[in-house]
Amino acid sequence: MPLATPNTLSQQEIDLLDLIETVVFVLEPNEAGDVVYVAFNDFCSRTLDLPRDRIIGRTARAIYPGRLGELAYSRHVQAVESAKPMSFETHLPVDGNIHHLKTQLRPLFDEQGKLLRVIGTSREVTAENAVRALQLDSQAMESEVEQFVNLAAHDLRAPMRNANTLTAMLKDGFQDLGDGKLDIINMLEKVTHNTLSLIGDVLKHADSARTQQNNSPSEFDLEHLFIETMAMLDPMDKVHTRSNSCILFGDATVTQIVLRNLIDNAIKHNSDAELRLSLSASADDDQRKFYRLALEDNGSGFPDPATAFSESERKTIDNGGFGLLGVRRLVKTRGGNIRAENLSGGGALITFTLPGQLLESAEASTAVEQIEPHADSTTTRKTA
Repeated sequence: MPLATPNTLSQQEIDLLDLIETVVFVLEPNEAGDVVYVAFNDFCSRTLDLPRDRIIGRTARAIYPGRLGELAYSRHVQAVESAKPMSFETHLPVDGNIHHLKTQLRPLFDEQGKLLRVIGTSREVTAENAVRALQLDSQAMESEVEQFVNLAAHDLRAPMRNANTLTAMLKDGFQDLGDGKLDIINMLEKVTHNTLSLIGDVLKHADSARTQQNNSPSEFDLEHLFIETMAMLDPMDKVHTRSNSCILFGDATVTQIVLRNLIDNAIKHNSDAELRLSLSASADDDQRKFYRLALEDNGSGFPDPATAFSESERKTIDNGGFGLLGVRRLVKTRGGNIRAENLSGGGALITFTLPGQLLESAEASTAVEQIEPHADSTTTRKTA
């Protein structure tokens, strides 16, 4: 895309931006080809607690530490090179708290169609994401109740049919002596008939609830999702990561919630080690309408991997997250599977499947290489 000569905003335009009570910034490529901030409104400066002289003329990776800056800058470059509108979510640490921001980037062109600058706006979606997580957890628990009711209804239907058959046998050829026994048999027949009808209604409701479940599938880049998740959980870039680049079709929100909780658990229980994480995707051989993700680390592993996601392990849901039991619910209620295993050389491997498809991958069929525990060699890290 041809670029117009960089042209920073006038003071009047900057004053107008300061009247807007939401985060607004302007990006332009400088003479060296770096995409830098040329304007930042007052609301944004107050929100980030950063003076303008620390922002203007600098790139995102020069302002924000670690993965956060690399991720934001890669998006800025992508917006300039593609000259197309785009949106993405970032996780910004401010005052000891993680703020979830949804950013939109829109290119602005001159009369000849050359790109002048990119206008960016950001709004906080922390509360929206929290509500979404609670909704997913509620759906998972509700689905489990429905599954239990469904199984119970199936189990009850067979003995009630037997009871109905026995009642018909009692009634067949029964001689009414006027002592009320025939009335009791008729009452028993009515009870079994009504119970079977009720069980049928329960099963119909369960089938209807399953068919109406909406997972909002869409295309998403797994590597970008991984980078965004690490930017939130490891903003200072202490964890070494590796992932294969692929496009998946499925529920990106559910995928990220599962990954976020698994990665958060790995970081929490291996804080004193040089943690390394590897993520890969493949098509599920057993179920073609599912994709399989494998997350490997070089940590201490699970005390008992067989029960890591067991229903008997009543793990608490803390810090606003699901916990391992919540992750299991989220995966299971969508028809997927999840399992953990400890690796022979140290570390753990978690694999899980979710509804969707592997659309495109350069390395999707390659098995994940085992990460040497606490190795000195540096793993490959990719940015979006």
